[in-house]
Amino acid sequence: MFIAVGSPGVILTSQDGISWSKKSLGTTQKLKSIAHGYGTFVIVGSAGALLTSTDGQNWTQRPNGLDDLNDVAYVNYGFIAVGSNGVIKTSSETGIDWSVRGSGTINELRSVKGGFNGRSVIVGNQGTILSSKDSKYWYQAPFQDQTLSLSSVDCNLSNGRFVAVCSNKSVALVSPDGEGWVDAAKPTGSAWFFNRIRFLGNSFLAVGGKGTFRSSYNNPDGPKAQRNVSSSG
Repeated sequence: MFIAVGSPGVILTSQDGISWSKKSLGTTQKLKSIAHGYGTFVIVGSAGALLTSTDGQNWTQRPNGLDDLNDVAYVNYGFIAVGSNGVIKTSSETGIDWSVRGSGTINELRSVKGGFNGRSVIVGNQGTILSSKDSKYWYQAPFQDQTLSLSSVDCNLSNGRFVAVCSNKSVALVSPDGEGWVDAAKPTGSAWFFNRIRFLGNSFLAVGGKGTFRSSYNNPDGPKAQRNVSSSG
């Protein structure tokens, strides 16, 4: 089953990716992200939206206060959700009960991804990169550039390499382990402002505004040429 979410409180479902059925949750909340694992779907969004379903059709709102959540991922037999004011929430595979985890930041967290050997990475505004091995305790990665609005991160699960993209500068960051990061080389004169990155099959694909997209040219490790990222940008 394919499921897409949006605003206001809209869910689209499809069995083949061609024909879609619309379902409204009767709310004005903006639904931003969906994840699936262990037979459970989880949707997160603005103004406290945190919903679960076991069939993709019937949804239950879970207690979440008024936290704005931007992304959710299934990692290590559980879910991780991230959002505004540095909020991190984790749950077991059922998605019913959620715990708040310390992030050490009040910056907006925009994307989360689980990787190789249990490693998870969160990225966000002001160059925030957080890393964890157990989804409970999170640590700031070094060499951060606070001018960056990091919008999305994904991982090549075959070797653990992470790639993060930026929505306000021509920057793509690469890490072999989720801890040390470098800036990937890019074609001269190109503008790289991306909202989302995904690892698909054998390469990373990043997409942005005005139909912009780039791939890592069938290189599963991400771009090969790199330069170090300094704290000054």
